[in-house]
Amino acid sequence: MQLLSNFQENVNLSRNKKIGIAIGAFIVIGLIVLFVSFLGKETQNKTDVYYDPASKETIDDKADKTPEILEDNASTEPVFLGFGKLIQYGLSQDQLTNLKIAFNTYLGKGDNGKKEVSVYVDSVTSNPIDRETGGNPSISFDTLIQRKEKLSAVVTYSGVADIQLKLNQGTKLVFDSGIVTNPPPINNENLVD
Repeated sequence: MQLLSNFQENVNLSRNKKIGIAIGAFIVIGLIVLFVSFLGKETQNKTDVYYDPASKETIDDKADKTPEILEDNASTEPVFLGFGKLIQYGLSQDQLTNLKIAFNTYLGKGDNGKKEVSVYVDSVTSNPIDRETGGNPSISFDTLIQRKEKLSAVVTYSGVADIQLKLNQGTKLVFDSGIVTNPPPINNENLVD
């Protein structure tokens, strides 16, 4: 009888081990499924977040975000990153607007989809004015087009709004905007009859 009772205890113990292993396996599988689902949500939320090494800005185009520009052409207008830094080097707001127009001309308007121009903010330098030739002030910086094409830019500026953009790839000139003039709008409130 002792042998039969030892056998039943071993069977019960073996059955308890199997049940314990099964419960442990379900817990482990459940944790894996839970971890993968959280990881999937985190990855899904971060797919439209991009850190731009040139401008040192983070671009967040998640679907659940409201766009900053609510115009009809917002989806086709280029994104200009790091351009605010150029004001510290002498460009006026109107010159900055004309610089964006010059870059937009370089990018071409026939292309669909968003375009991106980034200024390498650590590369911006003011160029000395050559007093003998009476030249205009200028700034130089490296720029990144569409996150892949690196060009050197020289912006010469004068007056309140005029600029000229020259883009170089190495020593080769790839774009010259000519003088871009877009006069600032007149504020009618300050006019006297």
